[in-house]
Amino acid sequence: HLRTHNFTILDQTAPHCYVPLCLFYPNTSSSTQQRSLLTESLKGSLAKTLNVYYPLAGRYRDAFAVDCNDAGAEFVNARVVAGSMSDVVLQAPDDDVLVPLLLCRPRGRHVDSEGELVLLAVHVSFFDGCGGVSIGVCVWHGLADACTLACFLATWSGFAMQDSGGRTVREGDGDTAVVEDCTVVFPPADLSVHGECMERFRAAVATPGTRTKRFVFEGGKIAALRRGIEESSWRQPLVAEPKI
Repeated sequence: HLRTHNFTILDQTAPHCYVPLCLFYPNTSSSTQQRSLLTESLKGSLAKTLNVYYPLAGRYRDAFAVDCNDAGAEFVNARVVAGSMSDVVLQAPDDDVLVPLLLCRPRGRHVDSEGELVLLAVHVSFFDGCGGVSIGVCVWHGLADACTLACFLATWSGFAMQDSGGRTVREGDGDTAVVEDCTVVFPPADLSVHGECMERFRAAVATPGTRTKRFVFEGGKIAALRRGIEESSWRQPLVAEPKI
């Protein structure tokens, strides 16, 4: 792959924050051996996924590019001794409950041991009280948005299932090249002349006091929606795949 991934003007003007997502899976296993196997499976499939989305394994160089040096993503696993996963999922949790399940604060700046900005961070939490597991993923908004994160997770899921003897990675899941140089369409700009304006914009985004709303979709409703889409499509849609 290319050693340098250049930012477009859209990347340059994106808020300097992380796009967070936390996935919850009930009753995986409470044994130390099974948790270890799951952790190794997640790490192995994540490494394969980063071969496809290779800029996420790099480090932020400057306002114009990412150094695709394969420094890697941050991956940490932990145990949640007190409480169960239902305490988080079934209630209406606030940031004080959800943020500890992530490796970095969404509005913060997460750096590695060398002091360089991490572009992808994964935090796996095992709940002792119920055997469930949560996977918190944070991707830097200056490089990827929520749609990119959904595609990344679909590819990661495909590789994980492939390693466990499940389905193979399908075309569109990440088996083909997904990193494109879009600077021809959206060329970068020297935003230093607008430094004060950009700092005000980013400061406004990072200011606390935002309101969080919770939307709960029943599994049966999602299944019915997927069946309806599948009837008019050549393949079954992914869970996180947008359909218009």
